[in-house]
Amino acid sequence: MTIVLAALSTVAVGLMSGLYWAFTTAVMPGLRDVEDRAFVNVMQAINRRILNAWFLPVFMGSLLLPIATAVALLLGDDRDARWWGIAGAVVAAIPFAITVGGNVPRNNALDAADPNDDPSATRRVFEGPWTHLNLFRTVASTAALAMLIRTILLLR
Repeated sequence: MTIVLAALSTVAVGLMSGLYWAFTTAVMPGLRDVEDRAFVNVMQAINRRILNAWFLPVFMGSLLLPIATAVALLLGDDRDARWWGIAGAVVAAIPFAITVGGNVPRNNALDAADPNDDPSATRRVFEGPWTHLNLFRTVASTAALAMLIRTILLLR
């Protein structure tokens, strides 16, 4: 059962890591070249569409599954895998916390922006901080992914 939880954790964290990576390497750099109004409109549309039945279970799973894996490892007797799994769960919580505490409030503020506001000012307040937070999510989720992969390898 522990290896199944570790595998599910790895998939969920891997999917989230890939999403963050895509924003870091393609979406946000691609949006740098668009006009301010288009940037605001596109990010508002993405922020609305991402809250869906495919994203939310994976996002929540990227936090809850590593925690469940760590609990199962604490109850088991594989000491080597235990510490990697616990480390993976702790590090997997970082991008979740960054998202809930940093990116989501910025998304909500962007969504609430008045269409009559200056789009360049709206963009300036949003883009830099959001992009930096996303980079931290990318690094942390990739590190958690590596730790969870190591956990699986030790459980085999």
